[in-house]
Amino acid sequence: LKVTDSKLEKFNAKAYAEHFQNFKEAGEGIYFSGTWGTGKTHLAVAIALHLINEGVPVICMTSTALLAEIRSTFDKNRHISEYELLKAYKEVDLLIIDDLGKENCTDWAIAQLYDIINDRYENCLPTIITTNFSNDDLVKRLGEKSNMDTAGSIVSRLHEMTMGITMNGRDRRKIY
Repeated sequence: LKVTDSKLEKFNAKAYAEHFQNFKEAGEGIYFSGTWGTGKTHLAVAIALHLINEGVPVICMTSTALLAEIRSTFDKNRHISEYELLKAYKEVDLLIIDDLGKENCTDWAIAQLYDIINDRYENCLPTIITTNFSNDDLVKRLGEKSNMDTAGSIVSRLHEMTMGITMNGRDRRKIY
């Protein structure tokens, strides 16, 4: 699905939020891709806020923050284990990973992302992704410093478990 009209993009995000239970039962998420400043994060966060206000458990964070949180569990002063944190990411009703492809894609990072996304894929749990990269470019970016095969597996699973919405256009943050 390639969407370019901003009203249609908002309708899809609104419909997703309002009918989330149906999408959850189908295990279907959204894959927002496109250029900078086109509203991908805005729509993902709007969905998250709507669902949180309805009492639905949602985790929404950038891929870099998600990986940093996992890394922080190695600190002996943390009161949450790596297992508990990964379990939360794998089992929450909706996981939103913003800016996928912006993280430092080491072998460790790609393994963590694969573990989370694969568990959600196998358990048919919805995930929303935002990224500035096309499918092919995301595979290259994720596999840049790590395993290209694992990167391809991540993107393939995301492709199957999400509706693709491409958002191109002018950068709405840029002052013209």
